[in-house]
Amino acid sequence: RITRWKGHLELVKVVEELAKQRTDFKVLVVGSDSKGKFLAEVQSAIKTKGLEQFFVFLGTRSDMRELYAISDVSLSLTTTTAESFGRAVVESFAVGTPVIAYAHGAVKETMLALAPDSLCVTGDYVAISNKIIHAFEYSKSCGVNNFTLTVMKKNTLLLYSSIFD
Repeated sequence: RITRWKGHLELVKVVEELAKQRTDFKVLVVGSDSKGKFLAEVQSAIKTKGLEQFFVFLGTRSDMRELYAISDVSLSLTTTTAESFGRAVVESFAVGTPVIAYAHGAVKETMLALAPDSLCVTGDYVAISNKIIHAFEYSKSCGVNNFTLTVMKKNTLLLYSSIFD
């Protein structure tokens, strides 16, 4: 769902900071806003900051596993009402996608157990953007996640590409 408490306005601020360092990324925003009012607010904030090129709104989807799997990083930016579990965080990790999150609510507990270095202080957009850049460059290249089918195919194609370039 696209709601105020899920951190979408925080996401706009993170993208604004990240765009100062890189422009080769897209943000997939999944979900819907039944009334459209908050979605319009988010889109207005994106337009005001000139960040339209970075956002892709996908609406409600049933293929979240695949979307997590193709993503370089997943973000949890809830700042108001704390998640009671943070299912998206666990689902992202389950498919080998790193997560960067605010240290807030149950997400903090999950992240402390799975990736404590990926926690950020709420509102520290510089730290989050630096962690995202690190995730772009390094996260899929270490650990057990190297042995997922998706990562092994990607690494094989990268090897072939490097040989024949």
